[in-house]
Amino acid sequence: MQYGPKIVTDSLVLALDAADNNSAPHNDLPVKQGLVGWWDANDDSTVTMNGSYVSELRDKSGNGYHMAPSGATLNQGPLRNTTLNSKKVLYFNSNGRGLGTASGDLNLTSTNYTVIALSRYTNAGGSYDNRVVQAVGNNWLLGHHGSYIKRYYANGWVSSNSTAGDNNFHTYVGTGDISNDFYNFWVDSGNVTGNAGGSQGPNGLSVNAGYDTSEASECELAELIVFNRVISNDERKKIETYISNKWNRSLSDAKWYDQTANAYNGTPTNDPTYSETDKGYFEFDGTDQYIDLGNLGLGSGSFTVEAVIYPTLASTYHVFFRKGDDSTSNDNMDWSMGYDYDQFHVRAQNASVQVNEYAGGSFVNNYGHVALTYNGSTIRMYLNGSQVSSKNVILANNYSNYSIGRGINNYADLNVAMIRAYNQTLSAAEILQNYNATKARFT
Repeated sequence: MQYGPKIVTDSLVLALDAADNNSAPHNDLPVKQGLVGWWDANDDSTVTMNGSYVSELRDKSGNGYHMAPSGATLNQGPLRNTTLNSKKVLYFNSNGRGLGTASGDLNLTSTNYTVIALSRYTNAGGSYDNRVVQAVGNNWLLGHHGSYIKRYYANGWVSSNSTAGDNNFHTYVGTGDISNDFYNFWVDSGNVTGNAGGSQGPNGLSVNAGYDTSEASECELAELIVFNRVISNDERKKIETYISNKWNRSLSDAKWYDQTANAYNGTPTNDPTYSETDKGYFEFDGTDQYIDLGNLGLGSGSFTVEAVIYPTLASTYHVFFRKGDDSTSNDNMDWSMGYDYDQFHVRAQNASVQVNEYAGGSFVNNYGHVALTYNGSTIRMYLNGSQVSSKNVILANNYSNYSIGRGINNYADLNVAMIRAYNQTLSAAEILQNYNATKARFT
């Protein structure tokens, strides 16, 4: 759900919503411009079976570049009996079973392109750990080759890296700027190389078959995405986040994207888990996980922060929003649920004087819409649209770093579905308006 007419937008500084594919990409490819091929092993609507074997993997881009069995054992494609984090993937064995586009389809030999693959060896170090994703009509491959996992060949070596193969899934991104003779290669969001080593894009796409059928692998494919242009770094990161959230994989460059123009994108730290349950939330384990928001542009005097949270344990410290530098306990504010009282509360430190305000209303193992406003002199706290507490206090004005799920030497054990922040004090009527606009999703 995107913020819209029912949500107060005046002075909105930050809007993060795990249910919105624009904020936490997970249920649809977030970049579509120039998309020319897209194959998803988990999408039942695109897979045709012939007994135990896949007889067709249809192209989700709308261009009709469907993949059919090819290789040494024709008419017997891969199996679909394995999963990655409960989602179906394709398993290719050592008998040369493969899938590929038809000859002449998807010819990108002289066109700018981007290819993204989530794939792995299943028997690294064995007799069959060579190519996985490769072209049909020319010598082009991405990711796996010759028992290694960081190789990229585009009719010329872009990366001949000798990192030994493993049995882990990896996200590979290969681009080709044919116009300027430059090729880039990322593995799991880290740039491996960029150079002029290539000379062509792929002529058709295949998995475990294609140009060199003698170099088959025991391998698996989860998803394969192709563009007829070089996508931007921002687009690449958003697609990598989509893959990370969808397939529940750790990715250092993942983001929770701010829906406002301010682009205060949150950076997950120590891998809080993304879940599609209840349309989406981030789950923090109470150990060391949090989301770093950096320096938000909130005013020093008046602000509003609201969230939808789901505390999972009673009598524990659930920090869902924090203002301040974690290097000191002074001049910080933890806004949390739990601690000793199982109650929504704020704990503020101002010039070494601690201020606690407890609002009451425990809702462990339930969703709650919580909001806090400050007008320069008074904190007001709201639970599910109703004010539950207020207190006069002068807060420090030197807050800088902001985070979700991290307190002063404490970490949250809860789920966070939504965070919004305003550079003004919302009224009680506006808090109720926002609650009513979101409550149907959580009740």
